[in-house]
Amino acid sequence: MSMKAIQIRQTGSYSALTYEDVPLPTPKSNEVLIRVRYIGVNYVDSVIRSGDLPSVVMPVLPMIPGVECSGIVEATGSEVEHVKPGDRVVFFGKHGVGCYAEYVVGEAAYVTPVPSEVPLDTAAVLPVNYFTAYDMLHHIGAVKRGQTILVHPAAGGVGTALIQLAKLAGLRIIGLVGSDEKKAYIKQQGADYGINYKTENVVERIREITDGEGVHVSFNATSGQTIMRDAEVLAAFGQMIVFGTLNGLPSGGLEEIYSRFVLKSIAVRVYAVYSQYDQNDDLYNQALKQLLRYAADGLIQPQIYQTFHLSEAPAAHRLLDQGITQGKILLHL
Repeated sequence: MSMKAIQIRQTGSYSALTYEDVPLPTPKSNEVLIRVRYIGVNYVDSVIRSGDLPSVVMPVLPMIPGVECSGIVEATGSEVEHVKPGDRVVFFGKHGVGCYAEYVVGEAAYVTPVPSEVPLDTAAVLPVNYFTAYDMLHHIGAVKRGQTILVHPAAGGVGTALIQLAKLAGLRIIGLVGSDEKKAYIKQQGADYGINYKTENVVERIREITDGEGVHVSFNATSGQTIMRDAEVLAAFGQMIVFGTLNGLPSGGLEEIYSRFVLKSIAVRVYAVYSQYDQNDDLYNQALKQLLRYAADGLIQPQIYQTFHLSEAPAAHRLLDQGITQGKILLHL
């Protein structure tokens, strides 16, 4: 039997995403076969497609991309007890492989039941963006109520999740964005302040907002030259959590950060969500169940920017790469 899926046979531009027939997968004893309804489109998907992922973690080609999806359980392996055929579930896949398809086989530990109150499109947004935000806030950053955080870029998928979850945690939130339209968007999501880095002096505005103290934690997916700016606006004993390189690798080495900011005793962390995924599935499951409860109770509201059919994956990637989205792009079946 076969199914439709997006294949990458050779890395490159958007035409590398081909819609074709592939064999229907069969679950092993500890796996679940899911009939996919919604698929999250993530930055890592674009990096894999373009071939820019480091070779040590680049999946073997040909491959089906996609790290997260929601859908209906079709079949389960003999060892699986927590879900059954017909259940609504969400799945977080391993290292960028598998979800751009009509069906996906998922390791049972990362297949989570979805409450009836949570739509499946909402559920599909949670594993990557919201788990990443939750983990960075509460386990890596160990934020405390009343602290001030900086989020950038603030209008994307993880940025939106960070704002909503930080608001629940009682934090003061400053978001960096590239347009006044996005500034309005992040304030709607709960940010206390928005700064348009293209038209405003970021350092001066943060000093003004914090009365010269600076921010306690910066969540930075931009990197590039923004690393040194983060170091400048951090408060004493503050920390910078770098979780992406949208503007390239960090500029300004640790030697420069140390020499200029040693008296502030700041910390620099590099974060990848798969560090937790690979080493602590219990933590992942606890966090995702909490996020599903938040969604069921209306405490978080994942924002879906646009939805494309699976066959339109090239258009979805093109939109993602334009950097204009406010919230999440999904594929659907």
